[in-house]
Parts: sequence; C-alpha cells; structure tokens
Amino acid sequence: MRPSGFTLIETLMVVVVLGVAAATIVTLQGNIFVGQGANKDMQVGVHLMQECAEQVLAIRRRSPATGYVAVTTAACAGLGNFGDFGVPQVTLADDGGVSVSACASTSSYCTASITIGKDGANLSPITLRLSKY
Repeated sequence: MRPSGFTLIETLMVVVVLGVAAATIVTLQGNIFVGQGANKDMQVGVHLMQECAEQVLAIRRRSPATGYVAVTTAACAGLGNFGDFGVPQVTLADDGGVSVSACASTSSYCTASITIGKDGANLSPITLRLSKY
C-alpha cells in the first residue's frame, strides 16, 4: 500500500506552473497601466481642444455686434500649457479656404481648426464653421 500525499516532483511542478501564471498576470497588469496613462494623456489633449473651442464660441457670443470677426488665431493663447501639451493652436480660413489671421467681415463664414500636439504628434483637429448670424 502506498502512503497518501504528493511526491516532491509533483509539488515542484505545481510551484512552477503557479509561478508562470503569476508572472503572466503581473506582466499583463503592467501593460494595462501603460495603456491607461496613454488614454489619460489623450483625454487631457481633447479637453484642452474643447476648452479652446468654447473660448472661440464665447468670443462670438460676447461681441454680437461684430460676430465672428473678433475671432483671431490668438483666441486660445491664454489657456497656457498643461502636462506635456502646448497651447492649442487656432488656424482660421475664410470662405474661400485661404488662411487668415482673423475672420473677415466680408466672408459669409470662417472656418476655425483647433489642434494640439504632444511630443511632436498632433491629435485630430476640432473644426468649427463660424457663420454670420
């Protein structure tokens, strides 16, 4: 009759299998945290662009007599930097697609494109079409 229990080899095999499983879990958790950091950075950039878009629209609302003519490429210069992001850049174009530094009163609309970059890469721009009203 054989005594009950596990042999030394069986016990070592279980320890090795559990060690490999634990190492896999730790590696996967590290990758999850790296991905979360990248997502957080992207959210910060998107929020900065949204804040800039709100400022552009607020400029139009604060000066109803001039409308979008008061919007310039320096509309978001006061936002400052946050994290590794720079100040959101506003690019304006008239209704003919020509780049301008300020929206002209003679145009029927003006297109504002807001971009932001980090480490040499830009997020997708937010584009606003500012029409006369």
